[in-house]
Amino acid sequence: MIKTSTCIVGLKHDGKVYIGGDSLGSTSNSGTINKTKKVFHLQNKPEIIVGYTSSYRMGQLLQYSSSLFNDDDFLINDRIDERYLVNTFIPNIQKLFKDGGYQRSHSDEVSGGTFLLGYKDKLYKVQEDYSILESNNDYTACGCGEDFALGSLFTTEKSLLTPEQRIEFALQSASNFSIGVAPPFWMVNTSNMEVTQL
Repeated sequence: MIKTSTCIVGLKHDGKVYIGGDSLGSTSNSGTINKTKKVFHLQNKPEIIVGYTSSYRMGQLLQYSSSLFNDDDFLINDRIDERYLVNTFIPNIQKLFKDGGYQRSHSDEVSGGTFLLGYKDKLYKVQEDYSILESNNDYTACGCGEDFALGSLFTTEKSLLTPEQRIEFALQSASNFSIGVAPPFWMVNTSNMEVTQL
């Protein structure tokens, strides 16, 4: 089965969140570039962006679901916070994965996959055990190229580079050192509906 070994990079800048990712799907001994993008706006809530690793099936379930967020939640300022994500969003995710045949179980523990979530100026990492993390840094990453991307983001933290350039350099670093990461690189942000190639 082809998986998304990948590198996903998230960055906060000037009240917006940017998420970029690569295009390689791979097994233990082969890889292919796929048209399916690992970064996207949610279909029914385009103001929310996602970048995923772990599984193409998981990403497709997330992208096309219409049941992850309630419309009323967007009418209340700052309702989409950590408490909301833990108490409402994660149970919706677990149901989506279970109904979609993706959720895994082992020794009475259930797990999903790893992805980044951006909304307005908030950037979260959702781990495979469904925990929600918000870094003290203005950036985070996930996937097999995570460490290389984080190193790059750290070194460009005080630079004059644009968010797009910082994400591109981070993905290039991951691609250079990790066999599970390869261009083309794609990016989305929380201020518009564009999916841009870096």
